[in-house]
Amino acid sequence: MKIDDVPFPRLRELLLSLTPQDENPNLGLARIELMMTEGLYLHGLGIIADRTKARFTLADADGKEFTVNVRAVPMNEAMSMQWTYAFKQAPLSRQRPGEVFWSQYLPESRTVYCNFSRL
Repeated sequence: MKIDDVPFPRLRELLLSLTPQDENPNLGLARIELMMTEGLYLHGLGIIADRTKARFTLADADGKEFTVNVRAVPMNEAMSMQWTYAFKQAPLSRQRPGEVFWSQYLPESRTVYCNFSRL
């Protein structure tokens, strides 16, 4: 993956520099996934010249690279858009958004998933 010709290892290094340095490694990676979609971060780090547009170079399942030009969508426009999600079932973290706290037992991994949005 590249954004405006910045290869992913360098991009990852730059974005991780904005996360707390004692952060759990997996949480740090989750944070940079969000930052990769925010023009504010990408522009602020000098990765893109204009915070409203970027060029992403990705690879398909066969490793063939392709480029996608993306642009920022104003918030009022984004709120009224019909989004197409890349998953059939929303991940647990996106389920039950109106609930302050909920949990679910996951028998295959013998774990309990807890989600809390406020204390």
